[in-house]
Amino acid sequence: MAIVRAKDGVVTIVDATGTLRNITTFVDGVDDSFETEILDTTTYGAAYKSSTRGFIGWSGSIKGKWDGNGSLTPEQWFPPLITAAGSITSVLWYGPAGSAAGKPYALGTVHFANFSRSGAYDSIVTWAVDFELATGAFATGTL
Repeated sequence: MAIVRAKDGVVTIVDATGTLRNITTFVDGVDDSFETEILDTTTYGAAYKSSTRGFIGWSGSIKGKWDGNGSLTPEQWFPPLITAAGSITSVLWYGPAGSAAGKPYALGTVHFANFSRSGAYDSIVTWAVDFELATGAFATGTL
């Protein structure tokens, strides 16, 4: 079994201007999940429940250390993606083990929501943003 260290992960987004941004150096955590609904198809008189799979989704959150010193930071990219017209989406690419050949990845067109900053008096300022699959299928595989 190949144990994967999260420190090798890579995260890229496409910002509101259509520019690909590698945000890896700002990220210290990604939580993502692939989900589906289970729809009940049981009918009257059935002896057992039956079901079918519903729509598939991909959602999660990205978090990291806040950088207030530059114009090329998540602070500059996520709010415009969130406040833009509803049709504005981003492409999110997440490689939890890095971007070398043979490494797994997830890729999809997403909406970002809920960009937040947090900073206690005696702590590092951090940021977080949520994402959800916006349209179409998402891809998983290996490079």
